[in-house]
Amino acid sequence: MQLFEKFLTQTDVERRLAVPTGTFRDHFELPRDSHYVDLLVKDSTGKTWTFRCSSRQTGNHPKPVFSAGWLEFVRIKGLQINDQVVFHKQRDEASEAEFKIEVKRRITSLMGKEIWVDVEQVGYYRSGN
Repeated sequence: MQLFEKFLTQTDVERRLAVPTGTFRDHFELPRDSHYVDLLVKDSTGKTWTFRCSSRQTGNHPKPVFSAGWLEFVRIKGLQINDQVVFHKQRDEASEAEFKIEVKRRITSLMGKEIWVDVEQVGYYRSGN
């Protein structure tokens, strides 16, 4: 089940990924007396990542974010502003990951239609294969 999708901003690729508040409230359970939870997330290559999803400890608006683990994912995947992240709730028994992440990049427009590919495939398409 898709939980959210968003186009990455400068803050998302340099500091932390802002998570929609409704998604956070409805799908990420925080342990009692804690403002964060560590999520096991599987990417399109099958690698498992741990992202810390945290929220403000004070105030009326939780403003959830992925912090620890997120910037390593950004760096290794070479993510950029305007890449699209799609986040799913999808349990993988083998890895015990409860979530799946896809990241897509717009590589071109063809006859008025945008062409998006998984970031893992960008080099393949850029090299003309």
